[in-house]
Amino acid sequence: MARRSSVGGAALTALTVLVASFLATSCGSGGRALPEPVDTRPVTLATPESFETVPADPGGGRPTTADSTSPVPPLVSDAARVIVIDRLSSPANAIAEIEGAGAIPTDRLTVDGDPADVVSFDRRDDGTFLARVRIDDEGAHTVCIAEECGRVYTRAPDAESLEEVSAKIDQALLDAVAYLDVADEFPDWTIEVGGTFSGTAGSTDVDTRTIRIYRNRGRTIDEFVRTILHEFGHAADHDRLTDEERMEYLVIRGLDPASSWSEGDGHRVDDWARRPNEDFAEAMVSIWSDGRWTPRTDGVGPAPDAAQLAEIAELAAD
Repeated sequence: MARRSSVGGAALTALTVLVASFLATSCGSGGRALPEPVDTRPVTLATPESFETVPADPGGGRPTTADSTSPVPPLVSDAARVIVIDRLSSPANAIAEIEGAGAIPTDRLTVDGDPADVVSFDRRDDGTFLARVRIDDEGAHTVCIAEECGRVYTRAPDAESLEEVSAKIDQALLDAVAYLDVADEFPDWTIEVGGTFSGTAGSTDVDTRTIRIYRNRGRTIDEFVRTILHEFGHAADHDRLTDEERMEYLVIRGLDPASSWSEGDGHRVDDWARRPNEDFAEAMVSIWSDGRWTPRTDGVGPAPDAAQLAEIAELAAD
């Protein structure tokens, strides 16, 4: 569900959850940024009365009927029966859910060619079904019922949920205010929270004056704080520096003043770490955090010392 607000007040309170492509600067710690597929479509379950729940057979990877008295719809011959998968999704960690028509509990159900670990197989009286299988290996998988197949992405059993990651970002936005009063410094910029985006922690769109923080799992609150400050470093670059001041920054950092400010694609580690505009954003993180975080852009050169940081702070003063 979308949440959106402009940055303002003593703290950042509302966020926009968008899974979207972006423009302008993208920043990451390594790897080419590739969208991680996430199925967020709602799961529609039938009422219990309309289902026959059939437990899995631990030995063979196929379900069997719950008991001999359970009502089972009349079966048609295999030759006349057509299996259709209408939807294949992952509503929970390590679970793939298959919904369709035509399948019966004794049909072979596989994951990547091996017998599936069937959690349940529920069949409606009208011939439609809902099957759930457990897949512990995170990643994309091929799930088949008989010869009908589809692809689904499942997370590891202990993987963070998007809601858990969002809670970390909410806290990080509050914590970031202790280092940078964004309401005062950047009153007309907006922060959005995006989906997962492998290899990219955040992005800055100078045209829309929007900063986006991605809901990548496995990050700490402090790591999100650092990303927020870094992206505002790009905002400071756009709002406060002239081309002449960018050349002056290059001189302060011991670089050729004719160097390109933002050369390269910015997604490869060895390229990201040598871009002057990324180095500037990292220097601003160090300035705003009073040295808690030092620049990671070692491709540009050694981290700036205290004297250089003082010059950069004066250069970027509003």
